[in-house]
Amino acid sequence: MIKFKANILNPILSFCFCILIVSLNAQDPNTLFLEGNKKYQESAFEDAVKHYEMVIQSGSESASLFYNLGNAYFKIGNISAAILNYEKAKKIDPTDKDVAYNLKLANTRVVDEIESIPDFFFVEWYHNLIKTHSSDFWAYGFSGLFLLAMLSFFLYFFLHSRSLKKGFFLITIILLIFSASTYFMASSKYTLENLQREAIIFVENIYIKSAPSESSQDVFILHEGTKVKIIEEVEGWNEIILTDGKRGWTEIKNLREI
Repeated sequence: MIKFKANILNPILSFCFCILIVSLNAQDPNTLFLEGNKKYQESAFEDAVKHYEMVIQSGSESASLFYNLGNAYFKIGNISAAILNYEKAKKIDPTDKDVAYNLKLANTRVVDEIESIPDFFFVEWYHNLIKTHSSDFWAYGFSGLFLLAMLSFFLYFFLHSRSLKKGFFLITIILLIFSASTYFMASSKYTLENLQREAIIFVENIYIKSAPSESSQDVFILHEGTKVKIIEEVEGWNEIILTDGKRGWTEIKNLREI
C-alpha cells in the first residue's frame, strides 16, 4: 500500500514541482522585463506597463526599466506617470540622451509652464556640471585623483633631484585641488539624489493651500505632471516649492516622489 501511494504521489509531486518552477521563472525580473518589451513591441502598452511594474515590485530597478515604463505610460496617455519614470531613469543615468529627449517631450504635455529663478552664472554652471554624472562617478573621480596625489607626494618625498621635487610638489597641489573639487561635486550630487526630495503632481488639477489644512486659503493651482520640490511633511501634507519660488501645501496623496 505504501509503495502504491508513492507511485501515485511521485507524479503528483513532480507535476507540482514543475508548476512551481514555471511559476518562479514567470516571476523572474529578467523574464518579466523581456515580456514587457515584447508586449510594448506588439503595441500592448497596458500589458507592458503591468510587466514592468511587476519587475519594480520584485525589487529590481534600472534606468532602462524606468525608461521603458515611461514610454509605455506615455503611449497610453498617462503623462504624469511617464514623467515620473523618466525622472527616475534620469536620476540613475543622467547621461542618457534618449531619457532626456523623451522627458522634454513629455513635459510639453504639461499645462503648467513654470519659469526658474535664474542663478548666478557660476552657480548655474556648477549645478549643470554635477548633473552630468552620478554621485558614484564623482566619488570614483575623487578617489582616483586623491590616490594620484598621494603617489605624486610619495615621489616628491623620496626623489633627490631638486627640479623633479618642485615638479612633483606642484603636481601634488594641483591633484589635491582637483580631488577636493570632485569631493564637493560627489557630495552635492549625493544630496541632489538622496536628500533633496522631488515629486510629480498626480492629479488632474489641485489647489495648493497656504497651510496644511483643507480650510486654508488657495494660493495657486497646479496640474498633473508638474515637478515640485518637497520641503516639509506634516500629518499627511507636504509643503512644496516650485522653481519660480512659489510655495504652498498639498496632501501627500496628490504626489508621487521621484
